[in-house]
Amino acid sequence: MASAHLSVPLDIFDHICEHLDTPTLRDVSLTCHGLVTPARTRLFRMISLGLSGKNTVERFAHLLTTSPSIGAFVRHLSIIELGDTADFSYALSFTPLSNLRSLCLRALVFPTMDDFFHGVLHSIPTLKTLICLDLSIDSVSPEPRSSPSPAESSQLAPSPRRRAIPWPALDALTIGGGSFDHTAFLRRLLDTCDVSCLSSLMLSFGATDRLYHWMPAVDAAHYTLKTLSMTISDEAIPVDVSPRGASMSANPCRYAFDRIAKARRLSKLVLEICPDTGARLAVVPTSAVLDALCTLLERTPPPFPGLSSLKLHVLHRCEMLDEAECASARALARPLADRARYPAFASLTVEVCPQAWRGRGDYGIWYPSWGAVNEDVLECRWRGAFGAVEEAEGAVLHIEFPMMLSPRSARARRR
Repeated sequence: MASAHLSVPLDIFDHICEHLDTPTLRDVSLTCHGLVTPARTRLFRMISLGLSGKNTVERFAHLLTTSPSIGAFVRHLSIIELGDTADFSYALSFTPLSNLRSLCLRALVFPTMDDFFHGVLHSIPTLKTLICLDLSIDSVSPEPRSSPSPAESSQLAPSPRRRAIPWPALDALTIGGGSFDHTAFLRRLLDTCDVSCLSSLMLSFGATDRLYHWMPAVDAAHYTLKTLSMTISDEAIPVDVSPRGASMSANPCRYAFDRIAKARRLSKLVLEICPDTGARLAVVPTSAVLDALCTLLERTPPPFPGLSSLKLHVLHRCEMLDEAECASARALARPLADRARYPAFASLTVEVCPQAWRGRGDYGIWYPSWGAVNEDVLECRWRGAFGAVEEAEGAVLHIEFPMMLSPRSARARRR
């Protein structure tokens, strides 16, 4: 059957193909030439390599070599945990992926930064979403030319030479963990890719100081940033990040919040509070983070007039006094419930993770624990602390517990 003789419009077949599984789509693609494009559009739209068996990268690279046209159908590509395959960027050419929009790289090893920037990003000018989780980069490549500092890079307009190179203009960026020089990595990113139009930025580094190396990315995208997710640790600000010295290094929350205050179009903010798990007493307790956030939101004029959603990941450490946390939560709830300041605010989510101290005296570690905690009591405590938000017209308060840890969640799944 030829495509010219189809009695049904192709857009109808497009809609039908949306509801077919992979084996059926393969059969449909062999039916006639006119159905190849609708079927391949769904078959190759999302590709995951590294989890579905051995040599997936090699097989996909061979497919692109023998049928280069298939690369144009790939919109989302994930490459995860390739083990010893550290040189996958040489085996896989990203050039045929001419319409790739989203790239997720997780637990991969790159010999140098050039292998990441020139071997991967330079080949995907259409890329809009980049997710890098737990990457390892063994060494810093020699810079092809002198590069400005991260702060300078965030203010510079692209040079004519940079415009001539097809680097991506990113819309969403996620960086999580990783073993590499974060300052050098960000410098290369700002000097090559266009991040000035980022609408979403997610930075997750646990109880480390790496977040503060990425503050220039917030500066570069402060005109367009709408969603920001980041971890707040009690690590001191590194001196090479904060030239202002010890006074700023002693206030990591104030430093971070001062930088994000420039993002006036921010509508969704996610903060994960990550104190050191090996310290019996947190250097920056949860109450201090909530106080710093309250001070930020009480500024005049309001820093985020369009804020609609706030999510907090907090730790409830057993055997610790929590009166200060409750007082800080009540203070934070007041500006959020003030419709004159934040008329669009609609949702506050507090995710609570109980922890217990395992050790002797000051030597030990905090670990997740539900044994000594009553979830209903804990929810009541946090709901009462943020009660002003729940009472505000049009606002909703959610108290959540991690799905993998909560006995309540486990019982709900069994039911």
